[in-house]
Amino acid sequence: MSTSAPPGSPSGPLPAALLAPLLAAARAGGTVRAIAGNTPLLLAEPGRTLLVLEGMVELFLVPLEESRVAGARQHLCSLPAGALLLAPEAAAEGVGLLAAGHVGSRVAELDRALLEGWAAQAALRPALAAALEAWVEGLGGAMVRPAGPPAKAHARQGPAARRAG
Repeated sequence: MSTSAPPGSPSGPLPAALLAPLLAAARAGGTVRAIAGNTPLLLAEPGRTLLVLEGMVELFLVPLEESRVAGARQHLCSLPAGALLLAPEAAAEGVGLLAAGHVGSRVAELDRALLEGWAAQAALRPALAAALEAWVEGLGGAMVRPAGPPAKAHARQGPAARRAG
């Protein structure tokens, strides 16, 4: 991983040339949605799949009550354009994953069967592998450090605030 990426995040932007065919296929075959901090998407339904088309998406672990967010977000990782986000097939009771985009971020909501079809296409396989790798790197990084705010939020506080906290 690169030292410039926040902890718990993929090693940086995914190569645009590699991703171009996958992003085009996702725009054509998926439902494109804007995603922001005030319009997050809960990854609660098994099989729900998102592909980040533009911008950056922050992934959070959240407490759930009756399938609704019921408490503070715990930051897991940051995912760049080209990354996949996959809802778990079986969620743990009382917790879920919440995706919130930076300003201007867009995702495509995809059917998992569509992804399986893309995996059979040699032209899309490398981009699909990179998109999945970004997801795995993000979650893997989150598992080896305590959950908390994104690294950038801490960096913006300034030296005096960091010394005091």
